[in-house]
Amino acid sequence: MKALPASRMKKLAKQAVAAEVGELDELKRKWQDEIQTDIARQLTAAVLYSLNVRYGWGRVRLRRFLDELDSTFSDMDGVGIVSPFDCDDLIERIKQDHGIDLVKEIQCQSCTMRKHTR
Repeated sequence: MKALPASRMKKLAKQAVAAEVGELDELKRKWQDEIQTDIARQLTAAVLYSLNVRYGWGRVRLRRFLDELDSTFSDMDGVGIVSPFDCDDLIERIKQDHGIDLVKEIQCQSCTMRKHTR
């Protein structure tokens, strides 16, 4: 059996490494998507639970809320509006309109909201 030339072996090694890196990048993207989806589900569940238990919202109001939330996210993606906006715009609007500074209120060190003192 004849040995491969060094240049051919080097090229094959580069291709193998590139394939591995590509597979790792794809796996990383998949994991990031799964993590983001899980976080979104947990946050949404906590919000819906609070609206139901603390404010008496039922199935119809919760469904309307979810539909409106989905619409807001679509607007943030630039779907159906003239001037797209992003999450930072919403955070600033909530702060200006309602005096709630979400940057200060929510910290992810232990994924809990700080206690609001009145």
